[in-house]
Amino acid sequence: MSTPINTILTELKTILDTACSPLSTYKFQSNMGISNSCIVMQLISAVTRKPGLGRRASDQRFTNTRLLIQFDVYHDTGDAAIEYADKAIHAIFAAEDTLKGKGITLKEMTGGRDVAEQVGARLYRKSFDYAFEIYMTAEL
Repeated sequence: MSTPINTILTELKTILDTACSPLSTYKFQSNMGISNSCIVMQLISAVTRKPGLGRRASDQRFTNTRLLIQFDVYHDTGDAAIEYADKAIHAIFAAEDTLKGKGITLKEMTGGRDVAEQVGARLYRKSFDYAFEIYMTAEL
């Protein structure tokens, strides 16, 4: 069984932890909310291609899976939130060949936005989305 979501999030966590140190990168948002400067990844959508010819190879079935991941960058200051959002965007773009070597195809950046937090929130937040594709496989 392949693990498309975990495979992509794990590779991205490694890339972002290196490029955006000392910020930590999380593969999901805590139920308790965000209380420290960090990067949080969230799965926004997942789409597979419709069944058709060529989806079986020997004893495996496969399909191309497209995942849209949202990246939220939190920091104590607005300028630092911008700085680390830029670092994260660049790190993902620069790692295109590394990702490809892991079977992950970097697609387009589909959105970037300022996200208003609740009144009195301590952290500033920048958000952007990237799309990725990976083949999901299953034994027959």
